Amino acid sequence: RSTLFPYTTLFRSRDTWAVTDSLNQKFKISDVIGSNDYLVVCVWASWAGDRALQARNELDSIRARYAGRSLNIADVSIDVNIERWKKIISKDTLSWFSYIDNQGWESQITKSCNLNKLPVFVLFTKSKREIFCTTSLTDMEKKIDGVLPEKKEKNTNKKK
Repeated sequence: RSTLFPYTTLFRSRDTWAVTDSLNQKFKISDVIGSNDYLVVCVWASWAGDRALQARNELDSIRARYAGRSLNIADVSIDVNIERWKKIISKDTLSWFSYIDNQGWESQITKSCNLNKLPVFVLFTKSKREIFCTTSLTDMEKKIDGVLPEKKEKNTNKKK
């Protein structure tokens, strides 16, 4: 799995916003630090249907497309049933960390971001600024293309 996402806070100044990983370790987002410039968070739940599960898999193609370009991915489920969430992520071949805030629509994330549908994708800068929120991965890719520097190709042509 990739390194933990690089933000001391996620949803604006939510220092107390806590999540749990699949090993039941609790994290305050303010304790999580990394080195990438941008972070895409997928907020989902298993009960949100096939669209939520499909979106997480599609997000993996975005991660691969932008590999080496200062972008990290994480997902946060708002599932109430932790065992159901664990069962789903145990089958994952995704290369990022999954977290849960198991309060459903009463979770800190849904309230602080005024979420009312899933899945939702949120793009953050390293300076903890939310710069884009959408339910469309196509729109997210367009936004990433607009803000993320192009990957520099190594110059293999040597001048003689």
